[in-house]
Amino acid sequence: MLLRTRVTVFVLAAFAVFAGVIALGVQRYVTLLDTRLEKAAASGLVALWSEIASSGLDLLSREARRAGADPALAAGLTERDRDRLGALGNRISAALATAATGVGATRVDILQNDGGLLYTSSQSVFPEPMLPVATIESELGPKGLAGVGYIRDFGLAMVVATQVTDAAGRSIGTVILASALDDALQRIAVNTGTTVVVVNRRGRAIAGTDPELWAQFDATVRHGSISRGDKVYSLVNAPIDYLTGSHAADLITIADTTAASGAESRVALWTVAGGDVVVLVILLPLFLYLRRSFQPLEAAVGVLEAISSGNTGVSMEDMAGRDEVGMIAHTVEVFRRRTLALERMTMARTRLRRRQERLIFKQMTALASTLEDDERDRVIADLEEIKASALASSSTPAATAAATAAAQDAAEAGDGIEITALALSKLTARITDQQHRLIQLISELREALKSKTALIALRKEIDIAASIQQSMLPKPMPPQPHFSVVGQMTPAKEIGGDFYDFFFVGENRLAIVVADVSGKGISAAFFMAITRTLLRALTLVASKPGEALVRLNDLLAEDNDEGMFVTLFYGVLDLTCGRLTYASAGHNAPVLRRAAGSVEFLPQTGGVALAVMEGLPYAEKSLDLGRDDLLVLYTDGVTEAQNSADELYGDPQLLDHVAAAGLLDPAEMLAGILTSVRDFEAGAPQADDITCVVLRVTG
Repeated sequence: MLLRTRVTVFVLAAFAVFAGVIALGVQRYVTLLDTRLEKAAASGLVALWSEIASSGLDLLSREARRAGADPALAAGLTERDRDRLGALGNRISAALATAATGVGATRVDILQNDGGLLYTSSQSVFPEPMLPVATIESELGPKGLAGVGYIRDFGLAMVVATQVTDAAGRSIGTVILASALDDALQRIAVNTGTTVVVVNRRGRAIAGTDPELWAQFDATVRHGSISRGDKVYSLVNAPIDYLTGSHAADLITIADTTAASGAESRVALWTVAGGDVVVLVILLPLFLYLRRSFQPLEAAVGVLEAISSGNTGVSMEDMAGRDEVGMIAHTVEVFRRRTLALERMTMARTRLRRRQERLIFKQMTALASTLEDDERDRVIADLEEIKASALASSSTPAATAAATAAAQDAAEAGDGIEITALALSKLTARITDQQHRLIQLISELREALKSKTALIALRKEIDIAASIQQSMLPKPMPPQPHFSVVGQMTPAKEIGGDFYDFFFVGENRLAIVVADVSGKGISAAFFMAITRTLLRALTLVASKPGEALVRLNDLLAEDNDEGMFVTLFYGVLDLTCGRLTYASAGHNAPVLRRAAGSVEFLPQTGGVALAVMEGLPYAEKSLDLGRDDLLVLYTDGVTEAQNSADELYGDPQLLDHVAAAGLLDPAEMLAGILTSVRDFEAGAPQADDITCVVLRVTG
């Protein structure tokens, strides 16, 4: 953006800010003025309503007191003479009808002390008292009651009530007079020159000179200026309170201010238009003056741009008689001549530098040949890149300014071979880096040899531990007359945390165990060995599975600083009767396949994993096994085997496989289950130890 344009924009912005401040101040002043006018109008409306309502209530009060002091009314109430009370009520109505203005249609009620209606001027078929008994008892005093009230079949009205007493001064009834608000509202409309409506708290017009006009407005807005179509209205409201002091309704005046609003809009429009004209009259001459004044400066800028692009043949025209511009022209011309001299000096230094660079590059290339192939290629590539950059910067005509800056840098360096120094620095960094990497590589090789030796020793120890673990698993049993059992444990790593066991407890009882230790590796294997040893020892003193698990849990949890745990299923099969008694410590429920073909999970006993905490109970359950019934015990490595899609093998698939296998030999059933799991994994890595034991009752 040109300087003259920036100056013009700045002046325009200053005018805009000034006008905005003025407009904001005027708007604030108008807002405060409107607020004051609204408050004044509301105060005036309140005063006018108070005056008109007071005059109407005074008239009703005088008539009510006159009627209350009439002995004939007291006698009629005492005798409950409805005819006499009717005549008195008609006389009161006639007196109100001929009263002064401010009182509209009226109604008269005469009530007993208990609220019974003895006379009313209402024409309703089922008239009710204008005031309920509760209001009369709580609000009516010796001076009477006067104010605005809502009468069911009469609407909002001015209401006056007074007591009627007998000769002894006792209250024997009540006279209630009411007058509609029509005349009062008409007087307000005449005095204010507006439309008057009375709106209840829900926003519905219940009285007024033109209630239909209120339907055009939002019921929630009851004061201020409101636009409806092409008209503008001004609303002022005054509250109307009930006899009891609560808010009853709002008295609202509606004035058509369309003409005044239009006049205000026209004044505002002409004011804005006048301001625009003033700004235009000021800015246009200013812009023309700045344009003429800045023309010499623009010419000087053009010459400087030509010099910066390499064109030193241009010069400024004579500007004699213009002192400031003449000084600028002289300065630009001096700068042009010195630029030409600097360019010639730069070319001479460039030729000298090229001869020096060729000699040094040749020696550096020979030095780079002593490096490794990859490093040598990188160094030669760096030299060629630097050489190409130097040639391009000094031979391109359009880069005169860059060449000038390079020549200045060379002059400061004093030797003109800064590019060669950069190449030599890169070569030094390459050689140093290679030396450091060689030293690091030798150190890593030494550490790798140590790690390899340690790894070989550790591998041998792990192989020995794996062999020991496998040797701890039970050997295949010789053929038995009553059962056949097989098992297999396939660890996920070299050493696993699962184990199984089957052994005789006494002569006719077979113990069968499947367990899964938390974690994997050597720690899990050690914990497995401890658990197996302790369980075998406990079977000598604890004949029942539940009792054995209670003692085993206490022993494991006592010194379990590592926080390990083990899930375990332990069952004892009585070979004399085929009854299986078992207990579970949070382990997967075994699968039972009956000879008839039904397949189900054994009911769980509800125990938690072993070694979690001491003192836990372990319940046990029993069931009878018959000939050819088959029991499959397993760890979660079977049901939680995953394929490449992260899908689980799952309990349903295990049940389906056992059911479909039929009455197989335990070894065949075991092989089939493991094959099914491997097929499901489809080459996915084994995530957990897989252990399975199959027991079949044969007699």
